[in-house]
This record gives sequence, C-alpha cells and structure tokens, in this order.
Amino acid sequence: MNKSALNKSQLISTSIDLGFIFLFSYSSLVKFLSLDSFAEKLLKSPLIGLDLLNLFVYSVPFIEAMVVILLAIKSSRKFGRYLMFFLLSSFTVYLINLNNLSGFVPCSCGGLFETLTFDQHVTINIVFLVLAGINIFLNRSKP
Repeated sequence: MNKSALNKSQLISTSIDLGFIFLFSYSSLVKFLSLDSFAEKLLKSPLIGLDLLNLFVYSVPFIEAMVVILLAIKSSRKFGRYLMFFLLSSFTVYLINLNNLSGFVPCSCGGLFETLTFDQHVTINIVFLVLAGINIFLNRSKP
C-alpha cells in the first residue's frame, strides 16, 4: 500500500475511533449521571428481569467507559474496537428482540438518543456497526 493510501486509511480509522470515543463517552456519562433513571427504564423491558437489573445498570455504562479508555490507548485500541463492535451488536439484537417481543422499546440510552423512533435507532446502530466493521477491517493486520 502506498503512503497516500496508508495516510487516508489512518485518517479514516482515527476519525472513526474519535467518533466512537465521543459516542461512548456521552452514552456512559449520561447513564452514570442518572443511574436511577437508567434502572427505571430497564425495569420496563420484558427482557431484563429484576435479577439482572443491577448487573445491567452498572455494567453497561462501565463497559461503555472501558471502550472509551481502550480506544484512547494505542496498545489496547484493537481490543477496544472488538469490544465496541460486540457491544453495538448486542444492543442492536436486544432492540430488535425487544420490539418483536413487546412492540414497546423503552429507550434507556439517555440524552439525544431517547427521542429516536425504533426504526431510527436501529438504522443508526447499523450505521455504527458498519463503521466499526470498516475500522476493524482497516486495522486487521495491526497488533
């Protein structure tokens, strides 16, 4: 690969990483600052019972914050990209199953994302998944 193409792929990859750092920073911060509200919204989900509530309330924003840290540190960026892809995939599957099961999707994302319709939310998640996949592909040979 020539130097120009390498610089372009590095620019794309860095831009995607920075976008996800912002997204997950925002998402985790909103959840951490309103854990009670996050828990209340998760309680409305027929897929998450009381026995799993505390696990999700604390682990989701923690894992989102971990993605931010992993993406910010060069030596852990590859793992951060895979964790981010897994988290986005899991959440997208959760949303689709929740909609199919109950037709009601209580958005617990916080902030701007709470105003999205189900279709908008899934579409945005798929776009994010494609970007995450592109980023993993661009960095496939790097340690």
